[in-house]
Amino acid sequence: MQIILDNAAVSFELIDSDLAPIYQRILSHLRHVDIPFRAWDNPYHVSDLIGNLVKFGSEVGVTVDQGLCTDKDQDYFNFLHKIYEKNYVNDPDPAWLNFHEHIHLCESTKSRHQHLHIDYRDRAGLLEKFFNIEWLKNSTTQVKAGDVFVKWAELGKIPYNYWLNKEPNDLDRIKELCKPWLKLRPKILVALQDHDFRISSDAFEQWWQQYHAAWCQHWNVPKWDLTDMKSVLVFGKMSRPELERLTALLMDHQHPRRVAV
Repeated sequence: MQIILDNAAVSFELIDSDLAPIYQRILSHLRHVDIPFRAWDNPYHVSDLIGNLVKFGSEVGVTVDQGLCTDKDQDYFNFLHKIYEKNYVNDPDPAWLNFHEHIHLCESTKSRHQHLHIDYRDRAGLLEKFFNIEWLKNSTTQVKAGDVFVKWAELGKIPYNYWLNKEPNDLDRIKELCKPWLKLRPKILVALQDHDFRISSDAFEQWWQQYHAAWCQHWNVPKWDLTDMKSVLVFGKMSRPELERLTALLMDHQHPRRVAV
């Protein structure tokens, strides 16, 4: 497999996993499809994220409060998310997606240098697969630099982020906004650094215990604990020399254009 960038290419290998043959088929279909990679998808891209949020907000008629965004006011970010949820279903303008992505970028406190995220977005809709919950038996919360993986990416929030973002303590709202892993979307993430996704929170566990059983019954899943929420599925590996080349290319502002099989 090759990730083809503007002026170079780097290789990775599929490993023995449940997802390897699935990704082999998916990527064989996508090999001629350009990746809709935006400048801000580059983990080494430096930009005024709040300024971009204001810009994309104006394109969909939303006035964004820069001060509240700078203060990382989570209640305000939740408010912006709700505006997106209510409007995008009836108005699938790409500007709404840019707006939504920048809400997440602005509210995140995590390092953007942890991984490269390749997302075909709406170009891969027909290649999405129903997620098999049994795949989680081979999942992990720890990735090594060079691991190629996929993670939960539903429209909504995992219960932990719902709780962390101070969303309402309302079971119907939790069922609506919090989803298990339902679809395998053909995204590709390359770990640029070793990373442990594990989290621990007694306060969350105590809160989640009161909703867990009813939520699992609603979504027909046996369980959904913090490990399930944060687990990823590794399906490939990039060698250290290739990873170093990829990092250098990204830092030189070269962007992924296609994935070749």
